[in-house]
Amino acid sequence: MLKRDFSGLKIAGQGSITSRGDRGSYFGSLTAGKNFADGRGNIAIALEYSKANAVYNVDRDDLTGAYSGRNQFNQSETTVGEPAAGNGVPDNQFYRGVRNGSIADGGLVTAVCNPTVAAQLADLNRCRASSTGFVSASNPGIGIGQRYVFNSAGQLVLSNPSLDFRDITTNFGASSPSSGSSNTIGGLGSTLMNTGQLLPSLERYSANILAHFDISDAFQPFVEAKYVRIYADQEGQPSFFSPISGTLGLPELRCNNGFLTAGSLATLQSIGRCVNPATDRFATSRFNTDFGGRGELHKRETYRIVGGVQGTFNDDWKYELAVNYGQYDEHYDSLNNLKLADLAGNDDGFTLAYDAVLAPASFSGSNFVLNSTGAKVICAVNSATNTRPDCVPINLFGVGAPSAAALKFVNTTSSYQARATELDVTLNVTGDTSQLFELPGGPVKFNVGGEYRRETARSHSML
Repeated sequence: MLKRDFSGLKIAGQGSITSRGDRGSYFGSLTAGKNFADGRGNIAIALEYSKANAVYNVDRDDLTGAYSGRNQFNQSETTVGEPAAGNGVPDNQFYRGVRNGSIADGGLVTAVCNPTVAAQLADLNRCRASSTGFVSASNPGIGIGQRYVFNSAGQLVLSNPSLDFRDITTNFGASSPSSGSSNTIGGLGSTLMNTGQLLPSLERYSANILAHFDISDAFQPFVEAKYVRIYADQEGQPSFFSPISGTLGLPELRCNNGFLTAGSLATLQSIGRCVNPATDRFATSRFNTDFGGRGELHKRETYRIVGGVQGTFNDDWKYELAVNYGQYDEHYDSLNNLKLADLAGNDDGFTLAYDAVLAPASFSGSNFVLNSTGAKVICAVNSATNTRPDCVPINLFGVGAPSAAALKFVNTTSSYQARATELDVTLNVTGDTSQLFELPGGPVKFNVGGEYRRETARSHSML
């Protein structure tokens, strides 16, 4: 609102929506003003409201590949040993339906594939056909293990992509063979895009007041005030581990995990994992979409008020004295972060819940979850004594497997608050010396001013 003497009423509004029926955007405003005291005074107020709904990655699968796989350039051949000028074959090509081959929403396990063991190389349930055996020290071969994913029923099944980029980007025959890309076309790996937003949701309120009253030419008080509040909701990727030991620094999953089905254990053993279920552990990589995308809920408020007086004196001298105070407040909650320890550093949250075991017959607590056979599963920390009755074990085998109670125990919300303020006092006097003296070129113009400013800022986080 920039008009100094607005008089009347003005109402405006608009709304829009995309051709796909989402991202609704709305705006409305009202401005009202009135002159008084024969036009010597005026007060005006302006109110605005706007809102824009979020667009999520899953709303634009054709763009993001949230369900069907990403559309992107990907390495398409090994570049090891390639001359600097290239070999005439594009190193990267554009593909559709690209997935991450080394992590899955329900949990992914890679089979053991030892290139020195012929029986393993011949077993296509363990090794991909592109694997090569040991030839010599300079050509030790490479075993490319098959990948398995826990489906929604908690069963470990083979991920069978139409193209595994390890098959075409590995430098086979090298003394230190390695894969250039772990992605796939098809298969059961994660797209990494099935949480998160293309556009966040925004909601904005604002109010402005502008008023003045000209008591005389020499004394004209005025006031300006503004208030703005913004809500913003944004979502990103969920928590993940790939594997648990590498990402979170915790031991891998027990082979005798209480939620692991007998069929999945048999599959693990058939691909070289869990040889001794009582003591062994196995690595898994999981993109925790069912934990909820990590996001932030923002609230921002801005206040500003200016009060002062201005006028003309000594015929053509002008002055303005103004006091300006502004304040910015921010608060946001960070959602769906994994809780690993309490404030004292003791194991808590996910660290306790993922270590799930079958309950002994003597267990009498209510903090258990039934597995697929109806047996009670508890947190391992409670095996001997129910020392953590708040601990609910979490099932990590398959999308949708974690219970609501377990997610409440492992996820945490942290908060952040900040405030910044500014106080600014200014005084300016402008005029010329025409009533006192003039030089051959005319009177001397001048401006004299002073300013006092104080700024503060503080912030803190809360767990």
